[in-house]
Amino acid sequence: KSSPSPTARPHTRTNHPNTPQNAYLSTPNTQMPGVKNRIALITGASTGIGLSTARLLLSHGAKVMAVARTATKLSATSLPHTVAADISTESGCRHAVDETVRVLGGPIDILICNHGIGSAH
Repeated sequence: KSSPSPTARPHTRTNHPNTPQNAYLSTPNTQMPGVKNRIALITGASTGIGLSTARLLLSHGAKVMAVARTATKLSATSLPHTVAADISTESGCRHAVDETVRVLGGPIDILICNHGIGSAH
């Protein structure tokens, strides 16, 4: 059993001493300036971090297109705008971008690349 290197640090989040531990979670009084009415494309949005990010941006007024490979998983999210696309391919990327611009009515302002790399099986 090896011991951690002397320079290794534990994986903890450090906050300013006056910042509550949950300050980065969305609350009704939390503001996200610059997000309202912006068009966001979020990959990997059918579960986990991508889904949470889509919901957070929606709650702050962004227009969000959620992208994932599986249409059935996307439909289970109840997000208003989704597109199934395999963004590991050029044609999948083009499809996701084209649908976002077409459906949400403008260029993409916010891009969150949250997709995983690996097997879908």
